[in-house]
Amino acid sequence: MKSLNITKICEMLKCGAACIADNCEYINKLNVFPIPDGDTGTNMKITTEGGANAIAKNNFANLSDLAKAYSMALLMNARGNSGVIFSQIIKGFTLNFSDSTTELLLSDLLNSFTLAAKQAYKSVSEPVEGTMLTIIRLTAEKVNEKKEGFASIESLFEYVVKTSKEILAKTPEMLAILKEAKVVDSGGYALCCFFEGMRNALKQKNNNGAVSKDNSFSLNFDDSSFLDTNEGFGYCCEFLLSLGAKVTLKQKNKIPFSLTSLKKKLKAIGDSLVVVVDNNIVKVHVHSTSPNKVLEIGARYGEFIKVKIENMTLQFIEKNPNTTLAASYINESAKANLKTSKVLINTQKLIATVPTDAIEKFFIENLKVDHCINYGVDGAPSIQRFLNAFKSVKSSNIICIVDDKNFIFACQEAIKMVSKGIHVSLIKTSNISISYLVCLAHNPLLKFNVNVKNLNRITNNHYATISKSIKKIKFQSVKINENDYIGFFDNRIIVSDKNIKVVFSSLINRLSRNFSHKNKNKELIIMTNVAKEDENIKWLKNNTLKKYLSNLTTIDLGDSNSYIYHFTIG
Repeated sequence: MKSLNITKICEMLKCGAACIADNCEYINKLNVFPIPDGDTGTNMKITTEGGANAIAKNNFANLSDLAKAYSMALLMNARGNSGVIFSQIIKGFTLNFSDSTTELLLSDLLNSFTLAAKQAYKSVSEPVEGTMLTIIRLTAEKVNEKKEGFASIESLFEYVVKTSKEILAKTPEMLAILKEAKVVDSGGYALCCFFEGMRNALKQKNNNGAVSKDNSFSLNFDDSSFLDTNEGFGYCCEFLLSLGAKVTLKQKNKIPFSLTSLKKKLKAIGDSLVVVVDNNIVKVHVHSTSPNKVLEIGARYGEFIKVKIENMTLQFIEKNPNTTLAASYINESAKANLKTSKVLINTQKLIATVPTDAIEKFFIENLKVDHCINYGVDGAPSIQRFLNAFKSVKSSNIICIVDDKNFIFACQEAIKMVSKGIHVSLIKTSNISISYLVCLAHNPLLKFNVNVKNLNRITNNHYATISKSIKKIKFQSVKINENDYIGFFDNRIIVSDKNIKVVFSSLINRLSRNFSHKNKNKELIIMTNVAKEDENIKWLKNNTLKKYLSNLTTIDLGDSNSYIYHFTIG
């Protein structure tokens, strides 16, 4: 086969999604952490199924229409880091789908892999090797080296499947955390499944493109390793720019756009730079202490469609924050569908992501949260689900509190899509107990910007979590046995023991050591996810805790196994 028609391309994309769905639970179980929090398979399944549903009718006039519909559907349904990154890989893959033909040639496909890698890497400020990005990049390089040797599209995809799996097997040598846990990257595994499903459609195997699970990859790392290690102070600046546009006709013409010059000027005054160009639209993200200079630089080339500047001076970014994914192309019809109700109020509204029905009820009834996005019911929230939440509260001032770093990308993309005049501020907490503190501290009598600044400051609070292990493993230098109680300090495992008293006491000691005399009355949080409050914990509250703490409050989250212990040092 030397070319593909639209019908065959749609079949391949749908088989790729079906292959991921077939392997979904397996991918979820391939988890580097010793507690059951792996959801890469679910996220990739939902993302790719959304794309498959969008092309189900297969009534596209040309390749370009197919590409736009499929890419937009992936973006709108993207779940977690893996889903959003995958949507960018596919956006690149389909960039050379022409509006003048319905046939995709072998030569076009060869170029598609290179474009996919470039688009994916452009979307991440500091790519980390050993991830999904590595697999698409090295696969593209290998395909390019051998491009004259492919006699057919079938032989190309045979090579892609074989090569991508070989690269996947090497990911533990590229990323230390994978090597320590003796696992491969789960997002990369899902990408290999997608390629294999596409290959199976060419071979006319079973319609769902199913493949047998490769047990040599017995575990997998949840795809959350795209890190932005900058702890930049100052301002987080983002803008969407229309090149050459002018606010008034009397303005002087803008200077010709130069991507190299723009990056050079912005790097001179900031860091964490991401720049994406899509036709005549430029998206910029940069951390800088001089936001006025950032805007001055951008204004030379055109006019701003949207500007967002957030003060980070009082906000330490989490130890392992996600990168900001550059905005993807959004056509006018999509924008029209995303408009929020015109009847808006200025009253501040709180939206929070929550993991259970019980916590949702607690947040709404006790913390006055206006809307909860319950991912325990429907999985990781999509961009569309965030947009629906923003619309539901009917306010022009919204604070969105997200407790899982895997949801950050989707929330950020949704914020970029809200209508003009609606202000949505994202508060990244990394833990439901810190979300509790943030909601508790919200003061509706304060100005919106003041509240956002105060709440961001609260995310710096230390927290601890107790969970239960589901397997034996050595992780982060801690030996863990099955059914051990595991103590997390912030996001790091520091203790594991069969006795919950040992774990609880160790966490209290660690929390208390992080504060000197000057830090008296600093709020701290411990959350348990293990069992109904029993005699062991009551004993700890009445003995060990009193040595360190004052103002201890116990919050029963109502789901039979979750408690928050809220206290101050002193």
